[in-house]
Amino acid sequence: MKTSLCQRSSWTYLLAVSSGFIFQANLAHALPTLPAINTNNVMVATDAAYGAVGNGSFINTTAIQNAINDAAMGGQVNGLSGGTVKLSSPGIYLCGPLNLSNYVNLQIDAGAILRMLPMNQYPGGDASPPNFITAVNLHDLAITGSGAMDGQGLPWWKDDETNAAAIRPLMVNFGSCSRVLFQD
Repeated sequence: MKTSLCQRSSWTYLLAVSSGFIFQANLAHALPTLPAINTNNVMVATDAAYGAVGNGSFINTTAIQNAINDAAMGGQVNGLSGGTVKLSSPGIYLCGPLNLSNYVNLQIDAGAILRMLPMNQYPGGDASPPNFITAVNLHDLAITGSGAMDGQGLPWWKDDETNAAAIRPLMVNFGSCSRVLFQD
């Protein structure tokens, strides 16, 4: 992931990333402000409280979403709220759609992969699939780490070519968000 800052704007851009997934973000016209997130409050998704398993086959949607919800509820430290959800390495974390919250950093460590469910298991299929990672009208968000996100795009692309009615979900959709950071 390349470093990218996003700030509230009326302009929406679709950005294609070298790994082949697409995400949508509102980009700034002025120099953006870094998100203010409590980095001392860390939710490790593989801890017993959440139960994520990075074996490439266990579906981790509930575990990761619960960690995101808990991170958002994190108390204040030095005037900062929220927390970090950590996906540890090594591991392939198979997952369905996630909704971020204010004051949350989703950290994907080097060697960890957040992998979208395959098309045949994805909620809504190719008719009305929700986006993979969504944040709308939020602030103080981050996706960090040297890990990877895998949208398992090939079946979606092939379906797009043969099925005019098919809809492909966005990998990351940030709509009308402010103080957003993408950094490796």
